[in-house]
Amino acid sequence: MPFGDAPISLEELASKLRIMIPKLAGTLTNEGYTRGLKEALQQIGNSLGVRTLCKDKDRNRKEFMLEVVWWSDVPRDQRAVLGVESDWGSPMDKNPENRASQVMEKFEKLLLFKAPIKLILFSASNPEVRGAIHSGIQKLLINISQHVRGEQYLFMEFAKNDCYTYRWTARETGQCTDTVLEPMDKLSENILQSRRLGTGGYPG
Repeated sequence: MPFGDAPISLEELASKLRIMIPKLAGTLTNEGYTRGLKEALQQIGNSLGVRTLCKDKDRNRKEFMLEVVWWSDVPRDQRAVLGVESDWGSPMDKNPENRASQVMEKFEKLLLFKAPIKLILFSASNPEVRGAIHSGIQKLLINISQHVRGEQYLFMEFAKNDCYTYRWTARETGQCTDTVLEPMDKLSENILQSRRLGTGGYPG
């Protein structure tokens, strides 16, 4: 694809992050999870030989376009290989439309960023919030007319003690009509199925 090959598969990236983020976060707070996300991506990026660009006061770094970017410094092939945004939301805000709007504001940035993999992480405190966020994601995916065939999106949703993961790949260049998110494991499949059936429950 025009953006080049991805340095890691969506499956491997999701598998590593779902374990590393909570472990590195240290606390169940937005600040902790943001810290855990950046540190996890820094460690994985180092192992892949790419630079991790993100805001870091301790290292005197400024944000580069997105919350986190992996950058390949290969001569004559310098490019972004991963773009990341996250929105954990306020624990006090249980309004589905408010939460969806906050996540969509971050997701819009990813839609126009050039990289083979784009990752967004968010939290959903209840089934209504989850439904509003998923609907917003699909609406944006279908309305954007600048998709590039082959670009991949990874969605990681943290809720309660679980992490649900979904993927979407652009099958056309331009506008895409198929915007259904694909669950990446049985747990995520169950939660999507409950939403489609209108039960809204969490798997037991």
